[in-house]
Amino acid sequence: MRIYVAERTKKRTFRFPTRLAVNRLTAAIAGAVLRKNTDVELSTAALVRLAREINRSKANLRRMHVPLVDVESSGGERVLISL
Repeated sequence: MRIYVAERTKKRTFRFPTRLAVNRLTAAIAGAVLRKNTDVELSTAALVRLAREINRSKANLRRMHVPLVDVESSGGERVLISL
């Protein structure tokens, strides 16, 4: 997984294994946060399935160059997360 952060003065790229960010533990934490802060009804099992599918389809997503997150602020900062 690559996280690209561009500010006005500098650009940074962070790389770390996708399985470290997308696994059963993070799915459980995300489920707890979603249940606490939003009206979204997703079970932990559904989030674990989502994490498994992201890890399984990682090679296809990498070849297609599809970003997971691409956010740009009005101030010019940009965050791009891709596999």
